[in-house]
Amino acid sequence: AGYNFGYQMFALNLSPKAENGLGPVFSQLYVRQALEEAINQKAIDQDVYHGYAPPQYGPIASKPNTKFLDPNLKTYPYSPSAAKKLLTSHGWTMKNGVMTNSKGQQLKFDVLYSSGSQSENTEMQLIQSELKKVGVQITLRPQTFATLVGTITNSGDVGKWDAVSGIGITYGGSYPSGEEVFIPSGGLNFFHYSNATETKLVKETTQPAANAQANLKTFYKFEDYTSQQLPVLFINNPGTIDAVQKTVHGVTPATLNPVTGYPLMQYWWASK
Repeated sequence: AGYNFGYQMFALNLSPKAENGLGPVFSQLYVRQALEEAINQKAIDQDVYHGYAPPQYGPIASKPNTKFLDPNLKTYPYSPSAAKKLLTSHGWTMKNGVMTNSKGQQLKFDVLYSSGSQSENTEMQLIQSELKKVGVQITLRPQTFATLVGTITNSGDVGKWDAVSGIGITYGGSYPSGEEVFIPSGGLNFFHYSNATETKLVKETTQPAANAQANLKTFYKFEDYTSQQLPVLFINNPGTIDAVQKTVHGVTPATLNPVTGYPLMQYWWASK
C-alpha cells in the first residue's frame, strides 16, 4: 500500500452566486465546522477502506509521514452532538428533519462526486447518512470526472453547483504551500475562498527564512490556520494497493512512487 502526498476534499461553493443562496451560508465558519464534525472519518477509514484511508484534518496528509505535518495540529473530531449544537446556537432549528434558519433557508443541497468507484459510492452514502443525523440533507449526484471538473471550474456559471467531493490535490513532490488553492488568485481555488489572514500566511510560507526550523514554524502557522478555518472540508485520503504480475519486475515502492503520484515505469521490465 502507498499514500499520496496531498489531500482529499469536500468543497463547498462559497460564491454569492451559489445555488439556492447557499454561498453566504457556507461562508460562515461555524457551518463548515459543523459539517466537518458531522463526518465520521474513522468509520469511513474502517468500514469503506479497511484501514487504508486515515482521517485527515488539514492540508497535509497524515500519511505518508513528512516533516510538514504539525504534530500539535488542532482538529475538529467527529461529534454529531457538537455539530448540532453549533448550528442551533446560531439560530438554526430542526424542521421536518432539516436544519432551517429564521429566513426559511435549509441546509439541503446537492453534492457532485466522481462516478465509477464502488468505494467512493459507499463513502458518499456514509457521509450522507452521517450528515442526516445533524439535519443536513444532501442529494448525491455522481458524474464522470470530466463533467464534474467542467461544472465546478466554469467561470461563466459559478453558481451551477453547491458542493463537490471525491476530488483532491496532489503536491507531486513539490513544496505544499497552498498558494494555488487557498488564496483568491489561486488557479485551483474554484470554490471561491477569500480570507486576508489565510492569504498572508500562505505568502509567508514562500518567503526566505533564516533557517529550516524557522521556515517550518512559519509553515505550521499556515497549516494550523487552514485546518481551523476549513476553506474546504478535509476528508479521508485513501491509500492505493497495487497488484503486480509475477512476470513484471522492478516494481517496488520506490518505483511505484505513490507519494508524488508519478510512477517510474522506466525501471520496470517484463519476462515471459
